[in-house]
Amino acid sequence: MVQSVVQNWLDTQCGSIPGIGGGLVMLFVPKDHALASTAVWPAGTATDPILELAAKTAFERRQPLVNSPDSAMTGRQTTVVSHPLRSGGETVGAIAIALQPDNSSDSGSVLRSMLAGIARFDSLLERRDPGRPGALGRVLELIGVALSHETFKDSATAVASQMATMLACDRI
Repeated sequence: MVQSVVQNWLDTQCGSIPGIGGGLVMLFVPKDHALASTAVWPAGTATDPILELAAKTAFERRQPLVNSPDSAMTGRQTTVVSHPLRSGGETVGAIAIALQPDNSSDSGSVLRSMLAGIARFDSLLERRDPGRPGALGRVLELIGVALSHETFKDSATAVASQMATMLACDRI
């Protein structure tokens, strides 16, 4: 079920950005401790190894990347834009999109378009996983934490600690 949701999301994402040659979404599979190809665009095509490498790199580095793989290695001149996917405060996978060689769009505008779709990705997964608290559930949890303390200082400290936990922040 998640695979069809992700495929529909990728179809919409790639269809909304002009000049896309291919797309790939890879999601982390906890039991395998590895990323797995979850959706490709156009649907039904084989996974492009260049897109796979870009998605894995974006996932590992936890940051967006713009690559222009060596045309001697790939046999074509292309630009690949990849970005990690987050859900529930965790990095759960990555998307990689290859631009067609004759694409007039710059990689920055493609990345901005990707970000708009990526913002919807988390809410898509939340709707499919009712056991996971959504944004409203997290807000209500924070309100409950705030109201469970008598003084403002204790309440503010508890809310800050709870938010740090929800966002998986590191202590510095």
